[in-house]
Amino acid sequence: MDYAKALAVIRSSLAPGETIVTSTGASRNFDKGADASGTLVVTTSHIRFHGCPPLSFRVTDHAWPLAAVSSIDASRKFLLDRITVTAAGSANRFTVLTGGESAADFTRAARDAISVPTHAAGTGSQQRTIADQIANLAQLHSVGALTEEEFARAKARLLR
Repeated sequence: MDYAKALAVIRSSLAPGETIVTSTGASRNFDKGADASGTLVVTTSHIRFHGCPPLSFRVTDHAWPLAAVSSIDASRKFLLDRITVTAAGSANRFTVLTGGESAADFTRAARDAISVPTHAAGTGSQQRTIADQIANLAQLHSVGALTEEEFARAKARLLR
């Protein structure tokens, strides 16, 4: 799936008040060797990937709440820029393709978005408070999506 098309699909599915912070063309690297090419995006509330595996018409769309992201890192391997997003206890690996930000710029913007305790976008009922975000973390923890350590780390980050 091409970068611009995937970005348009993501833009059309954003929640009210949710905006895109940064994006890049990326290929999601699955453990079993299959990749899905598309777009990796940081919004004011999620890290999202929208793409399609080669020789497939099945589109994959994944979203990780920023509060559930415990780390995001950029690296370089065999001349390829890579981004690793660790959320809800699992590492999700992406190789940066053409279009959008470099891995380092994307990672820097994502870290800035994650460290913001409340979302700048939206007003009134659209703006999420720290209490709302902690309640969301507690819900993720109660269903087993976050470990005790991940929950404590994310909660501490919000309370900074």
